[in-house]
Amino acid sequence: MFILLVGPKGSGKSHIGRILEARLGVHFFHVEPLWLAYHAECKTAGRQPVIAEGIAKVHPLLARALDEHAHVCADTTGASAEILDALLSLRPRSDTIIARVTARLDLSLQRISTRDQSDQIPLDEDTIRKVHALSESLSLDPDLVLNNERLTDDETAEAFQNALTATRVHPRQLVQAWVDAFNRADPVALAALYAEDAVNHQVAETPVRGREAIREMFAKGFESATMVCEVENIFEDGEWAILEWRDPLGLRGCGFFHIVAGRIVFQRGYWDKLSFLRAHGLPLAENP
Repeated sequence: MFILLVGPKGSGKSHIGRILEARLGVHFFHVEPLWLAYHAECKTAGRQPVIAEGIAKVHPLLARALDEHAHVCADTTGASAEILDALLSLRPRSDTIIARVTARLDLSLQRISTRDQSDQIPLDEDTIRKVHALSESLSLDPDLVLNNERLTDDETAEAFQNALTATRVHPRQLVQAWVDAFNRADPVALAALYAEDAVNHQVAETPVRGREAIREMFAKGFESATMVCEVENIFEDGEWAILEWRDPLGLRGCGFFHIVAGRIVFQRGYWDKLSFLRAHGLPLAENP
């Protein structure tokens, strides 16, 4: 799913993107540094930036991220119709969540004046005001509208969680998001992919019940070993997905995921525990 945040500068779009990455396992593709690099390149060459040329440099990288991740978030002010149209063309409308982000002009100016400007294209206040007006006047049909003046991180995450749940999430996409979070060793993002009463049964271990217990299981696992999941195949059949994996140490295994309403409700994994312990130099379990 492609989540596109549309709102004025200083409305908090980047902050929302980072919340989605930390809480929901959504890959945040921050476009501003790439546009900043393009502007710097033009300045060095002694020429003016051209929007079409910038799009040709930035958007293929975003398209690649969309191919590699189940959920990707990007942002734009929408002040350039050319950029907005190009972003919306990257995925079908049915695979895109448009979120309109709003904030008062004075609050936006205050946020801009106090934030780190190193990865932002420098704009004077008059230009910021013009961009704000253009962004606020956009005619959009958003799936979600956020007045981002007093929203808490929890409220923001919940709003997007509900939006993602309401859309059709293919099991294959969700398992890819699971792999991405696993390879970041991110137990919080992993747990967010499970239903509240989910069961995770790795056949070499006792079944783990409940989202919080699953989060604790992953946290302990990442503390004890550096684990990497390399995808060999992901198959999808109705509400089920099957992950065939390997890791750089030569271990192999497979996992079965039952996904309902965009959440993992049951998972079963098959792998050899003795091989895992030996590969990671962990103590072998004693015979009972």
